[in-house]
Amino acid sequence: MPSRALPISLTLLSLALAACAQAPSPGQTEAPSAVGLSLPEAYQSQPSLALPEPVQTQTGRYTYVPATPTLEQLNPLLTVIDVQLPPNVNTVRDSAQYLLQFSGYHFSTTITPNPKVQALVRQIIPEVHRHFANVILRDALLALAGNGYRLLVDPVGRVVAYDLDPSYPPGVAQ
Repeated sequence: MPSRALPISLTLLSLALAACAQAPSPGQTEAPSAVGLSLPEAYQSQPSLALPEPVQTQTGRYTYVPATPTLEQLNPLLTVIDVQLPPNVNTVRDSAQYLLQFSGYHFSTTITPNPKVQALVRQIIPEVHRHFANVILRDALLALAGNGYRLLVDPVGRVVAYDLDPSYPPGVAQ
C-alpha cells in the first residue's frame, strides 16, 4: 500500500507548489496597460522618475487584484445593459433618454440643429429596439439611430447627441 500513497502525496505536493507559484508577491504589480491607461509623454521621457506601485487588494488566499476602477466606471457608456423599454417610451428621443437615465449622461437634441436629426429623434422606434439584452450602452444608442447617424459624446458635460454621418451617402429626397 505504501506505493499508492507516494503518487498521491506527490500529486498533492505538486498542486500546492503550483498554487504558490501562481500567487503574486505583495510587490508584484500589474502593468498600467491592463486597465487601458498609459503614461503621459512627460513621464515616459524621464527614466529616473519612479512611479508608485498600484495598490493591490487580496481577495482570496492566493488572489490579488489591482485597486483600480473598472472600465465601466471610467467610461459609463461602455456599461453592458439589459433593458426592456416600457410601453410609454415610443420615440428615439425618449428611448435614448431612458437608456441614459442611470449612466450620468443626458441626451440633447439642441447640439445639432440639423432638420434630419430632429426628424430622427421624433421617429417611432421599431419593435426590435424595445429590448436590448447584453449590449454595450453606446452600441444600443447607435442602434437606435441606425445607419447614417453617428453618436456625439461630450465627456466633460456628459452630454450625448446624434449627428449625420458625413461619410454616409445622402438619403432619398422627400
